[in-house]
Amino acid sequence: MNQSLYSSMTLPELFIEKRKAKEEETVLKEKNLLINNELESRFSERAKNKLIQEGKDFGCTSVHDGAHKVKINFRKRVDWDQDKLIKVLNNMDLDTAKHYVDVNYKVSESKYNNAPPNIKVLLEDCRTVFPQGISFDIEEVE
Repeated sequence: MNQSLYSSMTLPELFIEKRKAKEEETVLKEKNLLINNELESRFSERAKNKLIQEGKDFGCTSVHDGAHKVKINFRKRVDWDQDKLIKVLNNMDLDTAKHYVDVNYKVSESKYNNAPPNIKVLLEDCRTVFPQGISFDIEEVE
């Protein structure tokens, strides 16, 4: 496919193509999920055992099966108990604490938007908005 194919289409034709693409995307996502579920069923236990032998609970490993190599990545997300962490950090010297901890303050966008004007003006200069792309949806109007 190339852009020129779509350049010559009318908006109703683009509407139909967009709807078809969304339907195909949904089907492909479901298919990919089913395939991943099957791969997990077949390989996750062997991969997990291989990681355990390497002394790991998470990470990436490979399992060979015939002429194929399956890469499996056991991802992780770490949450820190904020209250306990603050107590530990307060008992460290400042340089050591700074070395181990990244601090990132955030204001939720909904709280910022609903803040009273006097608070909003204080926060305004601290806020930078970055574009995150553009999306389009076409609706048929009856």
